[in-house]
Amino acid sequence: MVPLCEEVGYIQNFVDLVNVQYDNHLELSVDIPPDLSQLLIPRMLLQPIVENAVKHGLEYEEEDGKGHIRIECRGEDEFIVFRVINNGGAIDLQKVAEVMRTPGTGYGIYNICERIELYYGPGSGLFPSITEDGETCFTLKLNRTLEKETPTEA
Repeated sequence: MVPLCEEVGYIQNFVDLVNVQYDNHLELSVDIPPDLSQLLIPRMLLQPIVENAVKHGLEYEEEDGKGHIRIECRGEDEFIVFRVINNGGAIDLQKVAEVMRTPGTGYGIYNICERIELYYGPGSGLFPSITEDGETCFTLKLNRTLEKETPTEA
């Protein structure tokens, strides 16, 4: 488990590397309330979603020639809700649903789904969608209380 601010630091480092490779064509914005910055989450919970946005989505660039990724975090009742949104082309929701439940087809996304279930239990999960603006959005909904501090597989 790492503080959310540390996970965001890993993501920023990844984006910095991508920008070296692609001539600063990627912008990252992060909107996390200060009171949630020290929230402990499983390591590498958000970064695979950002990596997938770069790999699968951001070849579709807007008029300004930049890919945009936004990470938002909010407390909503008994959940912490993250949204990772990118301006790449709309994803095939049916294909993503298949990847999310089939081992070996999308290691990053499948792994995130498995870890959310192990750590946070019922009601938590990963939910892909398309925004009204046609952007790809992955929503992570996490129970505020951990199901298990250090989960073990059955």
